Amino acid sequence: MSVRIDVGAVDEVLARNRTVMTIPESGTPSVLILRTRRGIFAVENSCPHAERRLSDASARGRRLTCSGHRGSFDLRSGRPTDATRSRLTRRPLRSFPAWVADGRLYIEV
Repeated sequence: MSVRIDVGAVDEVLARNRTVMTIPESGTPSVLILRTRRGIFAVENSCPHAERRLSDASARGRRLTCSGHRGSFDLRSGRPTDATRSRLTRRPLRSFPAWVADGRLYIEV
């Protein structure tokens, strides 16, 4: 069963285009929420390869690149890119649907 969570006013939550939040319903210690030119995404704030935090990872378009090992993941699906999958991990990054409605940011966990 999924739960929709009102995270807050999008302009406040994503004032710097990214934030890390504790969302107990997600089943993960923290969730990274970020905005790129391709949309708003929410993912677990832990790399599936080395369990390193991803809050300082670089994001471009729909790709998030871990600062620790340079492996990258598709922000929509959480899947590692081809190069990462063959080199480091086949485990996907846990991702959550995120959207804006009436100026509010929501995620589904």
